[in-house]
Amino acid sequence: MNNIKVYLTCLMVFITFNVHAFMMDHETIVISSPIPTNLQASMYENRVLLTWDFEFDFPPLLGFRVLRDGMNVTPVLVTPDAKSFHDVDLDVVGVYTYRVRAIFESPHGMSDLSEPLIVNFVNEIDDMMPVNVMRLGANFPNPFNPFTSIKYQVSGIGNQNVEINVYNVRGQRVRTLVNELREHGEYSVVWDGRDNLGRSVSSGVYFYQMRAGDFTQTRRMVLMK
Repeated sequence: MNNIKVYLTCLMVFITFNVHAFMMDHETIVISSPIPTNLQASMYENRVLLTWDFEFDFPPLLGFRVLRDGMNVTPVLVTPDAKSFHDVDLDVVGVYTYRVRAIFESPHGMSDLSEPLIVNFVNEIDDMMPVNVMRLGANFPNPFNPFTSIKYQVSGIGNQNVEINVYNVRGQRVRTLVNELREHGEYSVVWDGRDNLGRSVSSGVYFYQMRAGDFTQTRRMVLMK
C-alpha cells in the first residue's frame, strides 16, 4: 500500500511539472515579439532611404522585411546589422506608406509590423511638391526637468488636423499639446511637465503620440526631477 502511495505521489508531481512546463511554453509562444521602432526616411534622386532601430538579441534574428503600401519590396531579407533599406523602385510621384517587420529563426516566426511611416515622394524632375515626411521627432532634452521640446513634421497638400498628446504608462492622457490644423512644414512644441489642469506631474516614463489623418507615431520620454 505504501508503495502505491509513493507511486501516485510521484505521478502527480510529474503531471503537475509537465502541465506547468506546457503552460510556460504556451506563454512563450503568445508573448509579442519585439518590433522595429523609430522608422525614418530621407529622399534623394529617385529613391527613399529608410532607417530604423532594433536592439533586441532574442528571439534570434534572421533579418528584416520592408513593406510599401502593404507589399513586400525586399525579396531578399535586409541583414540584421543593416537596419536600413534603399527603395529605388519609385518612378511615380505620390504618397507611400512604409512599415518594417523583423523575421526570426524558426520557430519564432515574425514580429508585428512597425508603426507606419508616410512619405511624400517626389523625383528630381518634379519640384512642385515639397520633399517632406510625416514624422514625430525625438524630444530634447531627454531625460528632462521640467521642459522638453518636441519637433514634428507635417506633409501633404492643404491643411491637416494634427494632434499630439502625452500619456502616462497606464495609457491615460495627461496633456494635449497640439490639436489644430497645420499645413506642410516643420514645427515644435514644448511640454512643461504639467497636465491639462496645470498640475505638475510626477517623475517617470511618459509617451507622446502624434496623429494626423492615417498617420500615427508614438515615442517615449522620461521626466526626471
